[in-house]
Amino acid sequence: MSDSTPTKTSDSTLSFLRISAGLLGLLCAAQLVLGILTVADEDATKELHGVIGMITGLVAVIAAVAAVLWKRRSGNVGLMGHALSTAVLALLQIGLGEMELKTLHITVGVVMVVSGIALATLAFRKPGSPLA
Repeated sequence: MSDSTPTKTSDSTLSFLRISAGLLGLLCAAQLVLGILTVADEDATKELHGVIGMITGLVAVIAAVAAVLWKRRSGNVGLMGHALSTAVLALLQIGLGEMELKTLHITVGVVMVVSGIALATLAFRKPGSPLA
């Protein structure tokens, strides 16, 4: 890392972002598994999928806040935009699930899983550096 790069891996803001984005990625992966199980047998996992979905939405918003805080320190606008759009997707997912629009919920869910895991990957790639 060069001296001109404003990032430090020990920065508490970056740690907050990495933890929240990492947790979001794990929750998205869990939601994928629960979603598949819910499609296979709705009675067995629908309630758990919904509860974990609410937690995922909350963590997505927390990760977005962390990304905004990190953007102020690093200038990484792209990571912030990705985090904000992932939070919007998570909130959209909650609404679609509550309205029981299954096909649209599943479609947006796949995008949400990709987005959440990508956000976790980006958060661990030294955001703010010239290569990130």
